[in-house]
Amino acid sequence: MAQIQSTQYLNQPSDLSPIPAIGAGTLLYGLDVYNGMLYTLLMTTQGTRPFFPEYGIGVPSWLFVPLDIHSRADYSHIIRTQIARWIPQITVKFVQLAYDPIINALTVDISYNITINGLVSGGRFSNIVLQAK
Repeated sequence: MAQIQSTQYLNQPSDLSPIPAIGAGTLLYGLDVYNGMLYTLLMTTQGTRPFFPEYGIGVPSWLFVPLDIHSRADYSHIIRTQIARWIPQITVKFVQLAYDPIINALTVDISYNITINGLVSGGRFSNIVLQAK
């Protein structure tokens, strides 16, 4: 009897994650799983998860903070260290933060590599835009 094999991109997990931009309960595969993990990590405020109080970055709170050269370096460092701690499969290549005062929006772009079972693949998570209404 032939054995049926299921092949996924780089043998990555699938995840049923609610992501507002995609819709609740969307089945994700491949790099979308890691982009979902990044989204959750970036949007979660520390202290909101009882069993993991240090989990989260809280990017929405940065919308009203000055974004100068020093704070960009600090925020990039926070993003890199939190990703290294909570999503160890991801190695961040660069983080870019941009603020548009006209529409009051903050954009976070992250370029990364994923290492799974010795294979390396590149990914990009970009255009999280937070607007104050």
